[in-house]
Amino acid sequence: MQAEDLSSDTLATYLKVLATSCGTGRICCNDAAMKAAMESKGVSVDANAPIVFSNTPGQAKALGSMGRLIVSSRREMLGSASIVILEGGGKPKFFIHSANLRKSHTQVSDAIMKISEKI
Repeated sequence: MQAEDLSSDTLATYLKVLATSCGTGRICCNDAAMKAAMESKGVSVDANAPIVFSNTPGQAKALGSMGRLIVSSRREMLGSASIVILEGGGKPKFFIHSANLRKSHTQVSDAIMKISEKI
């Protein structure tokens, strides 16, 4: 399955787990479909949240430089996001870009770190 094929509902579930495990429960998101999906899962969408969902390299670079944790669902964002969530074999796959994660000011839980592949 391609990263672009993840449904908004499925991805929103993974994002909720990530936001909750990071202790914030809030995510910044400009994508209307993702915003609606996250709100339906009980995730607070907040422009000032420390976690940002973005599939846009320019936005990821700008907000990442401000110390925010950038999360994406696109394979091509592996170099600019802190975490990329893809689906493989019916399970979520979390890929963590260690250098980008260190630049963020958000602590990722040990549980997420253990299930993630580091790049």
